[in-house]
Amino acid sequence: MKHTKLLGKIIPAVLLIAMFLSAVLDLSAQDGGYQGPRPRPETANLALITVGEAKTLNNKAWVLLRGKIESSLGHEDYVFADASGSVNIDIDDEDWRGLFVNENDVVEIVGKVKKSSSGKNIEIDVRTIKKL
Repeated sequence: MKHTKLLGKIIPAVLLIAMFLSAVLDLSAQDGGYQGPRPRPETANLALITVGEAKTLNNKAWVLLRGKIESSLGHEDYVFADASGSVNIDIDDEDWRGLFVNENDVVEIVGKVKKSSSGKNIEIDVRTIKKL
């Protein structure tokens, strides 16, 4: 008899908890939305500039460039060019995200200016690349 009374109290409590959890989980599923990569705050409002303009910016400045990758310099280093000139870029293997391009494809890249301490050697450290 004791077990029956105990079960009579436990079962409704378990059902109540299950109903509560079900409602909470259902609400979170309804929120939905995009869950992929998001822009970094510093890159959210970048304006398209030229390679020539990028070369005048300070070290660690973020840039958005449109042009073509003219050639590979080996491993993760490439030559990127637009109508204003060319600059070396560094694209980490994981930043390609399955994208394939050749020297005829127009791409947009977002990256950071990397200047040597003398300011003579300039490279763009690419974070995202998109084929247009």
